[in-house]
Amino acid sequence: MLLKSELLDIEDLILLVLQDAAGIAGPTLPPDLFRLRKLCEKARNNWTTRIFSTAKDHVINRYVLFHQAGITQLSDHVDRVNTVGQPAGSKSLFIQEILAELEQLLLFLRQRCYRFFDIDYHVSAYAVRQEKLAIAASLDRIAASATRVAAPELLSLLCADVEEYLADGQASGLSYRRVAKINGLLTLVLNELNRGDATTTGRLVRILFQRNLNSHRFANWLRRHYESLAGEGENRIMQEADALLDIYVNPDDRFIRHLPSIDEQILPWLRLQVTDAATDPLSAYPGTDEQMRLVLSVPQFAMFVRVFHKNGCFPEQNAAAIMRFFIRHFTSKKQGRISIKSFNHAFYSKDQLTAAIVLDYLQRMVAYVHKVYFPK
Repeated sequence: MLLKSELLDIEDLILLVLQDAAGIAGPTLPPDLFRLRKLCEKARNNWTTRIFSTAKDHVINRYVLFHQAGITQLSDHVDRVNTVGQPAGSKSLFIQEILAELEQLLLFLRQRCYRFFDIDYHVSAYAVRQEKLAIAASLDRIAASATRVAAPELLSLLCADVEEYLADGQASGLSYRRVAKINGLLTLVLNELNRGDATTTGRLVRILFQRNLNSHRFANWLRRHYESLAGEGENRIMQEADALLDIYVNPDDRFIRHLPSIDEQILPWLRLQVTDAATDPLSAYPGTDEQMRLVLSVPQFAMFVRVFHKNGCFPEQNAAAIMRFFIRHFTSKKQGRISIKSFNHAFYSKDQLTAAIVLDYLQRMVAYVHKVYFPK
């Protein structure tokens, strides 16, 4: 049977300690803190035994969530006692030791009982302060690097987004998921900045895009960034756009939950920019005798060309030039002439039905090669 006696014993001891105004940390650990540590160790041992018992998952789930919520609430209660009318000194330091012990219990539950631990539950007030210090240190390092990269405004808006996200989360309850999201993003950015001169604006953009930084600040910056590339030649904007269009953005990993994913905000607009960049007077041409008709639709044909392009089959890297070549020399199943705009749209599309048809063709090709050239 799963019991809650560990939490009750810990709570009773802590409340007793808080009522004892004489509890002062000296050169050695106070007896109460020693007893608390023994109780915490006992709790961890009992949790390990009971969680890995034959109990049903739903029973263990309730057991873990009960302790997670109970320890968090107890920690917040201790924290309020420490911050209301408590002078700085040995008493305050002693209470900090209690808070640290409770946080270790939560860390144990999160690491050892990760299947049942609720990462959407709010972290303790004590943990919020620790996380804010670590995040502030990371933001300071990022801000200090802003003058060494090609787009310092990009790092500045990242710092502003994180600070705003942190403030909003603290007001509504900063969850473990939110903390992990912030730390994961900052770690990736700092790792990129540690590359020194190898750090580029494009690489930073791809990191923030893939991590679904879907703030209005980042979306607006991206639009301005790609608009600024319009005068640098067709190949530049095509390459930059191509890198984003190949990135999978997890819609469930949105940085700001109430806003659309960054790919939903940017890719439709970006496809229009790429289409406009790819359109030139040479694309309006009459059909020629050299065109070959395919049994593929325009989306299937475009996806084949993209697969070849992305896997290094063409020495030409300019996607627009590749598209123009193929629409000049081939026609689709139903269209005698393929427009650059329709081909461009299909080229960058991620339609899974079309991908399934193309995959079937490729699998049949592989089977044919095995049968003819590698017979058993």
